[in-house]
Amino acid sequence: MNRYLPLAGVNDGRTTEDYVAYVSPLPAGTNMRTDGAVVILIKESAIARMFHRLLSEEGAFAYILNEKAEMIVSASAGGERIVPVGFDARGIRWSA
Repeated sequence: MNRYLPLAGVNDGRTTEDYVAYVSPLPAGTNMRTDGAVVILIKESAIARMFHRLLSEEGAFAYILNEKAEMIVSASAGGERIVPVGFDARGIRWSA
């Protein structure tokens, strides 16, 4: 629980878009017994718009990884595909 997950190709009956789902247990803050979960859907395009000011320079990019180092949202100045680069617990750089 308390995870972010990418959801590609979600159809709301009118359009198909990519979303990010945030899943949190009910009752909140518990790791023991859960009675359910809250799922919040956020349009990936809305998150990418928040990156807009960061992406003003050619070659600029931004992305968000979940706790498993999986890319859930990405955006680039030129619309190029993003390949994530990360660091492990020791600070060693790796490429996905």
